[in-house]
Amino acid sequence: MPTQSFKVGEMRNKRTHNSKTWINFDGSYTTEIHQGQIHYDDEHGNLHNINTDLYDEADFDVIDEPVALEGCERFKQAKVESKQAKDKRVLNRNNHNFQALRVPFDAHIPRNFQRGYTIGKGVDKLTFKPVKASPSMGQVESVDRSIITYQDVWNDTDVELKIQPNGIKETILLKTDRAPFSFAFEVKGKDIADDFTAGSLKLIPAWLRDANGTERDVEMVVNRHNDNKVYVELSADVSDLVYPIEIDPTVTIQPGASTGKDSYIRTSSPDASYNNSDELFVGQNDGFRFLIQFDLSTIAKGSFINNAILSLGGRGGIGSGYIKAKPYVVTEAWSEGVTWNNQPQHTDVGINEIRFYTGHAIQVDITNIAQNWFTNENNGLMFKQTDTTTVSASFHSSNSVNESNRPKLEITYNVPPSKPNLLIPNGGETWNSLHTITWDSSNDGSDSNSTPTGDLQYNIQLSTDNGENWHDVVGLTSSGVTSYEYDFINESETSIAKIRIRAYDGYSYGEWDESDGVFTIEHNFAPTIPTDLIPSGGSPQNREELVRLEWKHNDSNDDPQAEFDLQWRLQGNTTWNTVNQVTINEYYELSNLPHGTIEWRVRTYDQEGLASPYSDTAVFFAGDKPSAPTITSHNNGEVISTANPTIQWSSSGQVGYTLRVLESGVEVYSYFGTTNKAHTIQYDLENQMKYVVELTITNSDGLESDADTATLDISYTPPAEPILATSTEDAAIVIHIDNPTPVDTEPTVKYNNLYKRIDGEFVRIATNIEPNGQYTDYAVASGEQQEYFVRSHGDNNTYSDSGSILELLILNVAIIASAKNPSNFVNIEYGSGAVGPDVNANLQLERTLLNFAGRAKSVAEFGGNITESLPTTFIVKSREELGKLRNLVRNMETLLYRDYRGRKVYVTVGGLEELDISNGMYEVSAIFDEVDYKEEV
Repeated sequence: MPTQSFKVGEMRNKRTHNSKTWINFDGSYTTEIHQGQIHYDDEHGNLHNINTDLYDEADFDVIDEPVALEGCERFKQAKVESKQAKDKRVLNRNNHNFQALRVPFDAHIPRNFQRGYTIGKGVDKLTFKPVKASPSMGQVESVDRSIITYQDVWNDTDVELKIQPNGIKETILLKTDRAPFSFAFEVKGKDIADDFTAGSLKLIPAWLRDANGTERDVEMVVNRHNDNKVYVELSADVSDLVYPIEIDPTVTIQPGASTGKDSYIRTSSPDASYNNSDELFVGQNDGFRFLIQFDLSTIAKGSFINNAILSLGGRGGIGSGYIKAKPYVVTEAWSEGVTWNNQPQHTDVGINEIRFYTGHAIQVDITNIAQNWFTNENNGLMFKQTDTTTVSASFHSSNSVNESNRPKLEITYNVPPSKPNLLIPNGGETWNSLHTITWDSSNDGSDSNSTPTGDLQYNIQLSTDNGENWHDVVGLTSSGVTSYEYDFINESETSIAKIRIRAYDGYSYGEWDESDGVFTIEHNFAPTIPTDLIPSGGSPQNREELVRLEWKHNDSNDDPQAEFDLQWRLQGNTTWNTVNQVTINEYYELSNLPHGTIEWRVRTYDQEGLASPYSDTAVFFAGDKPSAPTITSHNNGEVISTANPTIQWSSSGQVGYTLRVLESGVEVYSYFGTTNKAHTIQYDLENQMKYVVELTITNSDGLESDADTATLDISYTPPAEPILATSTEDAAIVIHIDNPTPVDTEPTVKYNNLYKRIDGEFVRIATNIEPNGQYTDYAVASGEQQEYFVRSHGDNNTYSDSGSILELLILNVAIIASAKNPSNFVNIEYGSGAVGPDVNANLQLERTLLNFAGRAKSVAEFGGNITESLPTTFIVKSREELGKLRNLVRNMETLLYRDYRGRKVYVTVGGLEELDISNGMYEVSAIFDEVDYKEEV
């Protein structure tokens, strides 16, 4: 490899939230590990450099670049609203706010400061709404677009909000002595604790600086008022200060464990923790020490460390000059809440002492220490003073507001080849002589300077004692191969053999990959465990007949079965009944079984007499088949004068029954019952037709009887055929039913059921309509012809059907209604006179993209779920109509949406967004999510 070493380019695939990795010219890598987040996640899981610029929501319709996962839903909604406003030519920028789209948290910044600003991380969100502030409109700086300024928010007081990589920095600028010196913000969202934390969010203690550079702490408290509101209140002591004065409250995202940890400890406060401090102290006669630990998971174990430099940003200290100190290796785990009294054990590893100057940054070479971290445990470092002086030096900690000042560790290293993936043997095989060991190839990195995969060689070893001892199968294979043929004939037989393999790139060996389980070296192959046992799972069998037991003989050489041992017993017995037969048949028939649960298992032999293990134990129930039931009513061939006859029967031992009705051999009705011995057929049998009833019973042994049958000859006097008429009104079709007066023996109509053709089949949509009644059908799509018929039921338990009738409804508006009570509806339309709302349609399929080795592109796997939604914007013309709409949504039930375009969908609505517009009208936005709904009753 070349001797020069400089960074060639960043390897983006190795990014983590707090690290970057470069490939160097000599093939090594350099990784910068930070104590704070430097990348954000987009919604696809990709990492991008943090950019603290603010973006105007009014221009979101032209943004197509990736945005942060945090806040992406807010971005998408604002993008839709921006586009809709521009399409309608009603865009008013004052109605749109700002967002930081490329930071690892949700930052929503108002254009009007009165609205308050929001910061969030995951489920933790806080909104700070200023109390008694003026409606000052913010201006984003042209040079630094992370800053927005609001003029005269309070009297002679400006406010500046600045987006930082880890939070929002607010600066309150008191321009003259007429400015107030106390301020309050109503806090909404996550409950904020007295220590100013709210989950992953934290308020940094406020401070001020005047025109002369004088700094003071600012009193900051959390108050919970009687109105159940929470306020953060700031009170500044401005006496003897020179204006202008800057007050600095800042909200940050607290770092997670993956970004490392640091803290200092002091002997004068031995039980105090300083993990929230933005400083790390060392010195003052060893009265201060600090600990630091970096997350090194981005760098592979076993890497060879060429160089490791720790950078600490200088902060200040006590006194002036310098101290002598050095790092010690921490030998046990510790937490960020560490104190002097519970500080971890540490050891001196011979690093030379270093001069630490107060207020100065420093770089510390920890190469030897870092190398040990990649072969042993990493518990970080402790910095201790080595001389005696009262001076102390301090450095910026991971809590520093400025990310560039935080501790950073830069490591340059070489990566050994990756671990190959051993495929065969991987446990469970039985091998005799010549066999092929196979594996997936290793790689030596993803850059052009790495050893090509085709040049890697492999060292393969065998153990015959489950990994206790190993010997070479081959010292090094040929270059680039992924298989190796080896004759095991001279290896000793064993049932606990293992293979392991590692790659070699010409410089170093990678990690071993070992067989997941043991395999057998046997110079003859035994059959494997028999499978596919039938009967099993407790299935019932008739013990009065021969019960056939079946299995599958399995042999890796396809050697046929020569013999079997079959064992069975009544569950609870300790002794097996054993059957041995020399046969190739993979079944055996048992007779005269005892009543009860039978357990059985089998093992098979190959042609050379080697036996398989016994199979898993299967169970079945040997029971007695019940006698067939006897249908007592109605008798075979009896004329039935009702459309819903009751079948009665006699049986013995019944715990369940199955009743089927067949017409010309085709099943039209079935019912599964329990112990009842009578059943009324819940299917309207047609007049002048013949049907066959089949009845079987099941007993407590789970066995089904033979069937008894009866032929039903249906002949009855139905009610007079009903007459249908239709009309349209109130966005619905009205079906009018005329039940003629009974003549002679015709029965009187008790009620009517209404049917409508849906998806090609008639479905009952209404029941118990009174004679000569009517039904209003609101579930009708505009422009789609509807077909109905009515079934009239007489008082003699018969029926007659009307002919079908067609009707067409045309809607001029869109309608949203209750699905349960469609007469409760609201018309929705444009205020400009258009006939319907602005509707988009979204279709989402359940889909997973899978990646496989050897395939350049993904493979899609689709699930069964389909998500469809209709984002909709419309005008409601009065407060009364708006109230009706709100009530529909608040009822939290399924709604029916129809419009003049022919849509008819059942939906749910999660909420409404309302905007007051002119003339007492309201612009409403909602998302209608389609749901399954059955009209059949």
